Amino acid sequence: MTNKPEVLTEDHLIYLDDLRESGITNMYGARSYLLNEFPELSNKEASSILVYWMKIFSERFNFKISMISNRCQRIPENKDTCPGTIQDCGKLSGPACDGMTIVTCFFPFH
Repeated sequence: MTNKPEVLTEDHLIYLDDLRESGITNMYGARSYLLNEFPELSNKEASSILVYWMKIFSERFNFKISMISNRCQRIPENKDTCPGTIQDCGKLSGPACDGMTIVTCFFPFH
């Protein structure tokens, strides 16, 4: 299991559960909602909270989720910040955005 982020609170988990239930967004896009609701979080903290929530959500509903990410060449260091969207990234000079995350879900077959 993914390690629990140090900044994680019960409020974050409740908010993400409520956000999923509302259907406002696909949960892969929930980081921006989390940042709006909890502005004290950094992008990295919000991402780690979301990944943790996805992992425990999958355990609650008896499926496995795996995420493999490749860091974009525009943000080679942890201190570097992603513009947040492909559209905003395209406005910057330099190499093209090439970061990605592959999400795989495994559902038990009975």
